[in-house]
Amino acid sequence: MIAATGTYKPGQEQIICTRSASHRLSAPLLAIELGKQEWSGDRVTAKGTRMASRTKVRLSRALGIPQTPKSGRYLARPPAEADRGDRTADDTSAFMHAIWRSPGQLGAIAPSSRRLGALAASLVPGVDQPVVVELGPGGGVITDAIHNRLPSGGKLVAIEVNRDMVHHLERSRPWLQVIHGDARQLSDLMDEARLPRADAIISALPWTLFSDQQQKRILAEISKRLTPQGIFATVTTLTALPFPAARRFRRHLSETFEQVKISRPVWRNIPPALLYTCRHPITRR
Repeated sequence: MIAATGTYKPGQEQIICTRSASHRLSAPLLAIELGKQEWSGDRVTAKGTRMASRTKVRLSRALGIPQTPKSGRYLARPPAEADRGDRTADDTSAFMHAIWRSPGQLGAIAPSSRRLGALAASLVPGVDQPVVVELGPGGGVITDAIHNRLPSGGKLVAIEVNRDMVHHLERSRPWLQVIHGDARQLSDLMDEARLPRADAIISALPWTLFSDQQQKRILAEISKRLTPQGIFATVTTLTALPFPAARRFRRHLSETFEQVKISRPVWRNIPPALLYTCRHPITRR
């Protein structure tokens, strides 16, 4: 059996064969641009820079890696990449099933993209031990990005109203604290979880499906549970912006927070989306 040792960079799906000290298959130097995940085997250890074309072909055949024509690169999905692909498919399946059963609770036609998740997670404090509350985690794309960003000692709690998605998140992400509940009861839910305040609240709630009173109540709950320097960020799609409920929501944001910023559109999302980023809740007497 021939295997390889290397590191795996998330998102890198290509194995690049490089140099061999000889053309003997038992002693090649194989560079695998792979990352936190390690591969190991009983005959081949990988490192190096170049490899003769003939050796590349022989090695790729031995490892079962198909060659991309004329590129000198070999496509393969290491175990971690395959697992991630399986989970993505599982997330999408669970999300679409939940939409079919309860379209009014999720208010989306597809899960968030990784690009949108990375943008939302970039707002989470990367130092100290921040408390992050996610409202409407859905299939967990933004959840995963926040989890990867969160420093040691940080805490992430997800609040989801759809029971099917709660079960899916509990099963697929055992490290995540998931609370089944409505964002309108945010204060009560955070009290039950023993969270006095949140340093960041990240939302993918379907605001255009909420009434005027529902929008105001949820924003009031959010502003009440943020720390003084906390941040609230929420996703909205470009297709929703022309609707009266979206314009009303934008007005409520300005009435609730001193600072409201709008990100550039994330085009790699279905449909394209952006983030409202809000700071400094307005204290009402």
